[in-house]
Amino acid sequence: MQDKFFIILLCLAGLTLVLILLQRQAKRHKIIVWKLAAFASGLALLVAILAACQLARISALSYIHPTRIPVTQEPSHFGISAYRQVEFLTPDGLLLRGWHIPTRNGAMIILVHGHGGNRTQLLDEAALLSQEGYGVLMYDARNCGESEGQVTTFGLLEANDLRAALDFILDQPGVDADRIAALGHSMGGATVLLAAADLLEIQAVVVESTYANLESNLRAHLDRYTGLPYIPFGPLVIFWGEHDSGVELNQVRPVDVITAISPRPILLVHGALDQVMPVENAYQLYEAASEPKELLILKGAGHCCLARDGGQIYQRRLLEFFRKTLQ
Repeated sequence: MQDKFFIILLCLAGLTLVLILLQRQAKRHKIIVWKLAAFASGLALLVAILAACQLARISALSYIHPTRIPVTQEPSHFGISAYRQVEFLTPDGLLLRGWHIPTRNGAMIILVHGHGGNRTQLLDEAALLSQEGYGVLMYDARNCGESEGQVTTFGLLEANDLRAALDFILDQPGVDADRIAALGHSMGGATVLLAAADLLEIQAVVVESTYANLESNLRAHLDRYTGLPYIPFGPLVIFWGEHDSGVELNQVRPVDVITAISPRPILLVHGALDQVMPVENAYQLYEAASEPKELLILKGAGHCCLARDGGQIYQRRLLEFFRKTLQ
């Protein structure tokens, strides 16, 4: 936000300087006042439009090119001793890096982190599942952590990452191909829904704090995400985001594909206090989903850290879900 205020102040300073010079010229050459006013108004409007475009593009770029967060934790910090560093290629040629925790019961669960994060975001979930014997594959999505990539697309192209993760898992020894699940948080949840609609090998799905429709959330909460009001900045932010990412927002609508998960079971988890993706998203997704489906609203939880803030309720429901669906 400091950069945005600096741009606004710079534009206003430039406009003030121009008006001072014009006033001096007006006195010197007796320019008609109304012409001066009209010219100044037009110049002010032009500067305002240029400033709005620049602010909108800065905001859009911060989301499609988020700052990478270093991977500073390891599974061993969470009590997981058996794991290894892995890497694999996506269908479009990007190298992804992650951790593979071998299965002890034949079942495998792929964990997919949220926007701008990395694999460490879901280490609490990994520890919980590993204790129960489940194998886990957790990786940095494209343009995040230690993985390759230059653009983030809110789940659309990230679905290719999940395809690659699934192919990697199917090549690992001891994995039962009929007992594979995926769990995604926020953007990771959207990734899981968009991918699992087509990947029938994924037998069960858990999504946490996920948006039903990306565009509608931007329209309703742009000020919360960027500090800018939707009018006049919203259409500009959307334009620049689509232009620079090559992705149209109407392509990122998990609510439209969630019914294709059926008859495979799905568990929707959301924090009642979520200020990033309001809990209404969970209700929209649940209504659009077909049976079998479950909904868990955690009263004291926000957007992140559901495994921690959800406490025993979260842990019990998650493990019960996987015991039922990955028998």
